Amino acid sequence: MSTVAPAEPIWSPKRWTITIALIFCLQGGLTWWLSDHRPLNILKETRLLRIRLADDANHPGLVALLELNDPTRFVLPSRASYSGRAWLDMKPLQHRSPGWSNPPQWLQLKPGDLLADFSRFAATNNPDRSSLTERSSQPAMAQVPLAAAEMPKPGSRMQVVGQLSLSDLTDVPQLPVIDYAGLLAPTVIRIIVDQQGRVFDASLAASSESADADQAGLKLVRSLQFVPDPRISVYQNARDFDRLREGRVIIHWWTKAPPTSTNTPAVKPTVL
Repeated sequence: MSTVAPAEPIWSPKRWTITIALIFCLQGGLTWWLSDHRPLNILKETRLLRIRLADDANHPGLVALLELNDPTRFVLPSRASYSGRAWLDMKPLQHRSPGWSNPPQWLQLKPGDLLADFSRFAATNNPDRSSLTERSSQPAMAQVPLAAAEMPKPGSRMQVVGQLSLSDLTDVPQLPVIDYAGLLAPTVIRIIVDQQGRVFDASLAASSESADADQAGLKLVRSLQFVPDPRISVYQNARDFDRLREGRVIIHWWTKAPPTSTNTPAVKPTVL
């Protein structure tokens, strides 16, 4: 006895074609058998088209019937539709301001509430006192003395910024020490240098609060000599204004206390 299932029969293309053709013929025959084979009756009499105008006054029923059969009754705006007044009789809204304003309300100062926020902050943010105790108990750090060569040299110094630098000077002049009881702000001078390295113009940009120091700085800056412009040509004017260089000279003044007079002024003798 064999346990292998028999193979299913497979239809051939010829069998499929015959089956489909028979089904198509059967449907065509049913359609022809169920159809009406009576001849068409052609009307020989023609009816004339009659148009009659209907108004609301004389034919209210006809007008109502036409409105009921109107396919656009609930689509397009119309006076006879349910939203006719909203579409066609809409009036612009008119808003009238009452002309009322809120009176000013001044803030009241409450002295008792000035430190309330600080008190709440201090109650919830207590600083750690252990770090303060540790710092106070540590020995003082030893101070390392600077060598004489590392100490800043007394004297005024100059700084050049912009299109020029201090290295462009042919000779760095000796800056004077200003007699002034206190500290002076730097004097800032705006300079314009031509192609030959000469100061074409010098103007005060920021004062040092001392007229003597500013005048001394202007006089010193006007005598500066810079290196010539490397783009200079013997075929062009040396004072070509298209090739001017602009910069700023900053002078940091070193001050000293002015001398105090110890002698009392002489008293003129009185003539009897």
